[in-house]
Amino acid sequence: MSNNAIRLTQAPIAPSARRFGVPVKLLFRAGVTLFLIVVAVMAADWFQRRGVWSVVMAGGTVSSIRRADSLKYGVSNATSGDLNPTISELFEDVRNGWFPPDDCVFGVNLSHAAVGQECLPRMASMPSLEFLALDARQIGPELAQLGRLPNFRQLKVHGPDEQTLFRNLLTLPHLEQLQIVNPRGIARDFAELGRHPVLRQLEFEALDSTADDWARLLEQCHDWPHLEIVLIRSQFSLSPGLQALQSCPSLTTLELSAPLCHRDLAAIAEIRQLTKLVLNAKKLQGTDLLQLGSLSKMRTLKIYSHGDHESALEELRRLLPNCEIDSTP
Repeated sequence: MSNNAIRLTQAPIAPSARRFGVPVKLLFRAGVTLFLIVVAVMAADWFQRRGVWSVVMAGGTVSSIRRADSLKYGVSNATSGDLNPTISELFEDVRNGWFPPDDCVFGVNLSHAAVGQECLPRMASMPSLEFLALDARQIGPELAQLGRLPNFRQLKVHGPDEQTLFRNLLTLPHLEQLQIVNPRGIARDFAELGRHPVLRQLEFEALDSTADDWARLLEQCHDWPHLEIVLIRSQFSLSPGLQALQSCPSLTTLELSAPLCHRDLAAIAEIRQLTKLVLNAKKLQGTDLLQLGSLSKMRTLKIYSHGDHESALEELRRLLPNCEIDSTP
């Protein structure tokens, strides 16, 4: 009895079952493989649309910035040592597929790049481009090619000097924000930007400039009708240039990070239409702050400074009952 049982358990599989079982396994494996491929493709598409890519190239970085449901990229070629690729090399990587599609690029930083002649035409082929950082030497008539980009609204210029042709920025009809970094003398045509129909925000960072460069820069902002926001970081006193801002009728927001003295605050107090003021200084005197009590339209005042000025702030709260005043040492 036991021998029959053993023979039954070891009986070979019928030929028909063997022929039927092999294709089932193959079909099952093929189905699983196809399923995984579909999932991978769908996941890649989702990640692309959500903007969760990060591609690192030799000498350059393409990093993603999540924004709503669309893919937005920032491009930076910040390099160190001998890695300093030209833009043509960077775009060669683009053509080889190591870059998002043109309609997914929102910002490009070329401020430390060796720019070839194909740079601006390449930028002009990116319809979603919003931000571009350039060395001042790259500002020329060719910049007009970016004027047809409907989303291009922000430009950052490094190291402008007397030879920088700012009038070329007038060919950018949608430009709303201009950042100036470390000016080394300002060409006289900078004042012509006051004629730009939509330029509403200026941001200045002058940590590696002279006081004269800084003064000449701000003095040319006289009577800009559309200027609404001015942000300034400087190591110099601002009073000569702040007087020019008094003539800008639409200026409502002013943020200053600089040494501020009695003359600076007196100049600020004459910008009567201000609604928001942010002051960041090492030390402010309470008596100087009281000059701001004449800004009756102000709704937000933020002060980042050391010093004993709490009594002055209480007086300002009384003079400006509709203004939210915040002080942080």
